[in-house]
Amino acid sequence: MTDTKPRLSKAIPILASTDIARTLDFYRGLGFKARHVEDFSYGMAAWGDVELHFWSCADKYIAENTSCYIRVDDIDALHAVLKGALPELQDVSRTAWGTAEIASSIRMATC
Repeated sequence: MTDTKPRLSKAIPILASTDIARTLDFYRGLGFKARHVEDFSYGMAAWGDVELHFWSCADKYIAENTSCYIRVDDIDALHAVLKGALPELQDVSRTAWGTAEIASSIRMATC
């Protein structure tokens, strides 16, 4: 018997932002393409097949505490690209559970 589950092809996080225009400007500065609805209540940023969506949220606590992981093929190469736009970006950290991560300073751009 074969597994006939449908294949899931993509998930798109919808993150909270207290300022959609500022958030999208930040992601444009990193190399994302970005667009928004006319009243800036919703925005989208894309880099290749990766999409991040943002909803307007007045509660800074919510915006500061939403996040997502983006898996990449070469985190060191990505870090080098991002470091050009974010000189304060922390080094790639290697975790005890086997992942390599870029610190949460990117997350703060949504607040």
